[in-house]
Amino acid sequence: MNINLNRFIAFILGINVGGHHKVPMKELSFLLNQMGFSSIITILNSGNVIFESQEKNLKTLENQKEWKYWKSYLEKI
Repeated sequence: MNINLNRFIAFILGINVGGHHKVPMKELSFLLNQMGFSSIITILNSGNVIFESQEKNLKTLENQKEWKYWKSYLEKI
């Protein structure tokens, strides 16, 4: 079985800045894994993440309900 995966980079702004909006990268990785992404790499505590998905369309990824949840979560902390 040959599955084509596409690599994406997410820059999640406003987390782990100056001691505010603390989000452990382990939790972020877990969330992305639960969303169905694979090969997840977090960059230090920056909120920058590299991951792979079968999805090709970036807009489709951005509109996933989980991303919308994540954005609303970040606004609350």
